[in-house]
Amino acid sequence: MAIGLSTAGSHLSALAEIKSAPGQWKVALRATAMTTVTVLVVWATLGKELALLSIIGSFIGNTAIRRPWRARLHILLWMDAAYLIGCAIAVLIGDNPVLFTLSMTAIAMTAVLGYNALMADPPGPMFLIIGPAIASYLPTIGVGAWQVMAVCALSCLVASVTTLVLHPRAKESAETLAVAKAADAVEDLTEATDKASDDALELARLRDAAYAEVLAASMTLAEASGRNPVGRQWHSLLIELRKLHFEVIDEVAERWLPGAVVEVEAGAQRRYLGAPPVEYMLRWGLSPRSLPWLAARRIGMAIALTCAVSYGLQLHHPFWAVMTTALVMSLGTDRLSLTHRGLHRMLGTLAGIVVFIGVHALHPPLEAAIAICLVLVFLVQWTAVRNYAIAAFFVTPMALLVTTTSNEGQAVGDVVGERIIDTLIGVGVSLLVMWATDRRAPIALVRRQFRRVLRVTADLLELLAAGDQASETGFRVRRDLAYEQLQAARILKIAQEDLPVTLGSWSRVEITVNQLVFTALVACWLRDPTEHLDAAGMATRLRTVIRELPPVSTRLVDADQLCEQLDTVLGIGAPQLPLRTVQADD
Repeated sequence: MAIGLSTAGSHLSALAEIKSAPGQWKVALRATAMTTVTVLVVWATLGKELALLSIIGSFIGNTAIRRPWRARLHILLWMDAAYLIGCAIAVLIGDNPVLFTLSMTAIAMTAVLGYNALMADPPGPMFLIIGPAIASYLPTIGVGAWQVMAVCALSCLVASVTTLVLHPRAKESAETLAVAKAADAVEDLTEATDKASDDALELARLRDAAYAEVLAASMTLAEASGRNPVGRQWHSLLIELRKLHFEVIDEVAERWLPGAVVEVEAGAQRRYLGAPPVEYMLRWGLSPRSLPWLAARRIGMAIALTCAVSYGLQLHHPFWAVMTTALVMSLGTDRLSLTHRGLHRMLGTLAGIVVFIGVHALHPPLEAAIAICLVLVFLVQWTAVRNYAIAAFFVTPMALLVTTTSNEGQAVGDVVGERIIDTLIGVGVSLLVMWATDRRAPIALVRRQFRRVLRVTADLLELLAAGDQASETGFRVRRDLAYEQLQAARILKIAQEDLPVTLGSWSRVEITVNQLVFTALVACWLRDPTEHLDAAGMATRLRTVIRELPPVSTRLVDADQLCEQLDTVLGIGAPQLPLRTVQADD
């Protein structure tokens, strides 16, 4: 009972927590400037009556703000295309209940599936769902279809161009921050090693963190440069990252492969940079037992059920309920985080409606309403990462001002009543779908991802045994293994939030798998890998372990038994490794 009360108390504390977000005001200021430019361009081009509607499309410009400029250029082009296609479909189907339900379910599933398979960056694909939902509603209150599409097209395109112009450079660029983060992680590892720490578990965690941050920074640098890197800043970052990478290699080799000589070809680091190609990520991300598919499946069920309930209650139009569901369910993360988000959305909306009523009572002219909305945009962006309930508090009056300006004939009481019911439907359905379906799916996600890591590790060990680790195939496999290892860490973290007791023992599996992965990766940089590692024996034994694993399902594999099997792989390859000295708490 005491444990239950303690858990409930921690969840309530998490709901009320206001997180630290240094420098977020800069992000909010850039987002507000982008939205302001978008509104002014639409005002000048299509008239001030449509200017407020452009705020919705401008939010597309907030996509992938942590990515390098070059990567964002490509991402925003695809986002704009997807946004316009979704809005065009929504305008064409109008308010037909069946077509609206089918099209919004398809749009939501496609957006969530593709977005999470390729990037999974915040704020997620929610605006690819919200935009079409509102686009389907506007013609029902007198906005012409051509006007809706003109605003959608102009707003997302202007926002995309503006956000790229305002994208941070130099010290605040994504690539600079990524390399700085890697430097901090490597420094933590070096300091612990210098102190001759006997805490094997802590050293393993620091090693994993340092290697992961170096690999993540390498992918960010690759995104920033493309195939023909130019610029003194980029080359300076590459040199710094190369030094950090070698520091980690030296630390790992010295501790786990004593006596090995690290010898690196000068041009090898650049060929090693980057994430796998789009086809690779799509092929794996679109498979049924992937995290993107789980997120897509959940939001598809939630959107369909939301529309069914809304139409069943004979509400005017379910766009707001669909928006609420999209805001809660579009992220590929754990159920607890999504639950907090849903409750935040409900509380923030109910409080924000009071503000809307107050603003509406003042009957501000359109120019003043636009100014108020721009202030609210800043407040939303400033508070979103601190506490989503506060952000929802500011989002609600802004969204209500945007969607009611073109429908001044509707009584404010009717608007408020409908929005409260819509919000309750969206949040209620989201919570129902989250907790009533796929409860054991995280087990399958973890098992599938770790199996992928082991398979690519076996590929690399076979290349090491053949001396082909520095071939084109070798660099491709090393790149793929780095990507899969980062994905394994991410998915396990999400899954353990869902099933902390059931999957708690997999923390030790993660450490053991990382020992195997990083031993193989470090061996690629040795003068003579086969002198220190029986890669052929390891590959043969690892293939056997993989074959003996049961098919991926929601049934849990014994973590201790799997660790013992992987320990035998390590024992075959490098008997000097300190096996079974690192054990995570269950």
